[in-house]
Amino acid sequence: MMIDFFDLYDALESPSGIMLWDESELPEHIDEGCVWSVVDCDGKLYLSAGFRIVDCIGYVLCANPYNGNTESVFPYHEEEVKP
Repeated sequence: MMIDFFDLYDALESPSGIMLWDESELPEHIDEGCVWSVVDCDGKLYLSAGFRIVDCIGYVLCANPYNGNTESVFPYHEEEVKP
């Protein structure tokens, strides 16, 4: 059974109206468990739990924190984050 990341973690819309957040848009005090990095790995995009710097193109902020009970990496599809 495939887990739906956006349903499970309740991804939040950024101030610019999309799901992909720029680092400058993230709240000052944030639970790192609620942050997922969108990283480029060999031309494919993935959501990775927590803050990443290398190959990171942005962040997805969620209402539900990562708790270690699911995968810590999910495929990222741009069409899933368009308003």
